[in-house]
Amino acid sequence: MNINNISEHSYLPTENNIQNSFEKLSSGKEINKASDGPSTLVDINRIAAMISSNIKQVQNEQTSISMNNTADAGYSQINNNLQQIRELAVQSQNGTYGSTEKEAIQGQIDKLADNTRKIIDNTNFGNQNLITEGDKLKEVLKGASTDMSTKQIDAAINEVSSQQANVGAKTQESQSTINSKLNEIDSQQSSLSVLQNIDTAKGVMNLLRDQLQIQTSISSMKNLMHINKDKIERLLG
Repeated sequence: MNINNISEHSYLPTENNIQNSFEKLSSGKEINKASDGPSTLVDINRIAAMISSNIKQVQNEQTSISMNNTADAGYSQINNNLQQIRELAVQSQNGTYGSTEKEAIQGQIDKLADNTRKIIDNTNFGNQNLITEGDKLKEVLKGASTDMSTKQIDAAINEVSSQQANVGAKTQESQSTINSKLNEIDSQQSSLSVLQNIDTAKGVMNLLRDQLQIQTSISSMKNLMHINKDKIERLLG
């Protein structure tokens, strides 16, 4: 009888259990490799992939919000310029103003129109221009003068305001998507935690049980070896 082989076979599986227990307690995870639970690992990987996908979608929507905020700021500046152009156009109708005053007002209008064109050209996100120059705005910028009617300017203001409102709606939509995805991520992480995280108390008990089993096996093998030694000594006389 090969006593060493008997000893090895009796507690080798338990040694493997102890190693697995140490690994789980150290990582805090019930599943560290496929052999710990093949079907569970499939579920873990599936949920982890869903979380990763949702995180990417959240990041994309955050980028969209940043882009829309840039566009919103551009439209706000344009609207502010149009409001000032309107005020100056009304001011120029003052019957007491002579040509000198009107020329000064026209100079201010020209500066506001030039500034508006720069805003249109330079409101970018990456390589994408964000401002749509509508027909009404084009008319105002092309013919910006003290003789321009407030009705024409108001039409441009309404056009820009409508475009700005569309940007705001897109921002709200992106924020709603982010909130929804964050809720999904929270739920998925909870599910992942249930599958993945080890019950520490149970893990420690399993470890102690397996250690005790090995100690018992070793003690039994020592007793067996002692008995066999006594038998051999008696046979030898």
